[in-house]
Amino acid sequence: MMRVRITVWGMTVVLMLVIFLFSSQPAEISNNLSKTLTKQVLYIIPGMRLLSEAQREYVATKANNIVRKSAHFMLYFCLGMIVYFSVMFTIYDKSYMVVLSYAMFFCVCYAVTDEVHQLFVPGRGGQLKDVIIDSSGSLLGSMVIALIGVKLNGLKNTFCMNKPQ
Repeated sequence: MMRVRITVWGMTVVLMLVIFLFSSQPAEISNNLSKTLTKQVLYIIPGMRLLSEAQREYVATKANNIVRKSAHFMLYFCLGMIVYFSVMFTIYDKSYMVVLSYAMFFCVCYAVTDEVHQLFVPGRGGQLKDVIIDSSGSLLGSMVIALIGVKLNGLKNTFCMNKPQ
């Protein structure tokens, strides 16, 4: 059981480091990365090839914000899932709601510290809107895992493991 606990917490730390590294990029580098990704995604849409380069650039600029906010949401969705498992394997004999509460507290605190960190990155700034997006992703990710557990174990049982004897 200890090996599983170390593994899931290790995965949590790795994902937190990935988020930290993305947040450490200066605004210009971060924007160029997401804009390049946006252009690649848009290019696979059949009608986009018919547009001129200027029109594609305009669409990419408009879609870039959606891609950036979706990336926030998805990274924290994954963090919410992994943290749920980490908490689940750390505290025993607790209901899925208790595990969900701990996981959400952990993820929201990390989202806040991530935005505070961005205050010190050139061209970046901490935004409450991003904390809300990140927290929403974490909540949904954690809830997906909790609901799968409820579905698998029924409402009488929880998605937490009993303490090993």
